[in-house]
Amino acid sequence: MMLMSTILMALAQMPVAQAEDEAATTRRVEIQRRLSARDAGPTCAEVEAMSPEPVADLVWLVEHVRQPPWVGIRAAACLMTEHGQDESERLHQWAVDPDRKGLAILLLVKLDELPAPLAHSLGQAVLAGPHKELARPRLVQSQHKDVRALVEAD
Repeated sequence: MMLMSTILMALAQMPVAQAEDEAATTRRVEIQRRLSARDAGPTCAEVEAMSPEPVADLVWLVEHVRQPPWVGIRAAACLMTEHGQDESERLHQWAVDPDRKGLAILLLVKLDELPAPLAHSLGQAVLAGPHKELARPRLVQSQHKDVRALVEAD
């Protein structure tokens, strides 16, 4: 009897989960369409207003959309500047991932828009990773004193 109750509960929830998946897909397609604008895309605030789950949607766009390439980059930029503290583990993964050179460059470009401690730890991560040759010229120009110190000591 207990097994039957569990199965019935699971079956009852399936349409809800499917509807949520469909809603997420529809929402992500619309966000992707808006971010695909060749020139001025929406602001991060406008993108966030389109979603009840902006972090999940932004991450999905970064991970899955390849064309046009600026969709993922714009989504990543919003994730960095709007949710950098909460998503710092993900940002650190991007900093050291050999297959994420574009995201490592974006991290370096956006460092001054991040809180100093996060910018410092991301700068360290890029310097220790496979994209370290890209880091030095950008870190030395940082507005964060501690970030500049990462390369000025050399």
